Amino acid sequence: MIVKTQAIVLHALKYGENGRILKAITAEEGLVPIFIRSVGNPKKGGINAFLEPMTRVELCYERRNGQGMASLKEIIPTNSSEIINTNIYTSAIAMFMAEVAQNVLHEEEKDLPLFELLSDWIQRLHGMDRQADIPLLYLFSLSSSLGFSPDLESKGAYFDLREGHFHDKAPAHEDYIQGDESQFLRSFLAFKADLGPRPHASNPKARSILLEHMLQYFKIHVQGFREIKSHKILAQIIS
Repeated sequence: MIVKTQAIVLHALKYGENGRILKAITAEEGLVPIFIRSVGNPKKGGINAFLEPMTRVELCYERRNGQGMASLKEIIPTNSSEIINTNIYTSAIAMFMAEVAQNVLHEEEKDLPLFELLSDWIQRLHGMDRQADIPLLYLFSLSSSLGFSPDLESKGAYFDLREGHFHDKAPAHEDYIQGDESQFLRSFLAFKADLGPRPHASNPKARSILLEHMLQYFKIHVQGFREIKSHKILAQIIS
C-alpha cells in the first residue's frame, strides 16, 4: 500500500551506516515508523536536513500488508524556512516538543486534531518573539487537547496535580503546587485563555520549576509517559 500524506518529523534514529528509522505523525495514519534506507550525502543534497524534530514534510511511503514499519519512497519539506535553522533556542524547544508528542501518541492511531495542533505550534515556534514561554504554553495546549487541562475556574492557593484543580487547602498527598509557583501557573493559564496579560518571571528559575511540575502533571495523567531526556538541556537554555 502506497501512502501520500502530510507529516511532522518527531525523531530519526540512525540505523547502520547511512540509514534511519523515522518516527513521524502523519495526517492520514497518526504515528508511523518509517525505514529510510539511505539519507544520501549531505554535500550532495541529502535529506538529513528534513529529519530535524518538528519539521513539516510531505511523505510518500509504502507499507506491506497495510501494517508494520513503512519504507520511505519520497520526502519533501513543506516549508523551506523551517529546514535551515541554526538557532539553538528554537532547536532545543523543537526537540522538547517532539519528545513530549512521542510520549502521548500511539502508533497507527489517526488523530487529525492533534496533528493540526502540533502543526500550529510549529508555526508559533518560528514566529513567536518570546520563545521561553513556548514550552509551558505548549504543554497547557496539549493537556487541553488530551482532556486534562488545569481548571482555571477553580479557586485557591494550592494546585492539585492529580485532580487538576486549585484548592484553598493542601491536598492529603504530595502531588501539588503552592505559593508563588501556584500563582505563576494561574497567570500562565489566564494568559493562554486570553483572560490576563502575559506573565512575567523576574526569576527565570520560576519558569523552569513550573515546567518540572507540568511534566509531573503529564506523568500522572498520561499512561506510560516517560522521562523527557531533552528537558535538562531545555531548562538551561530557557533560564
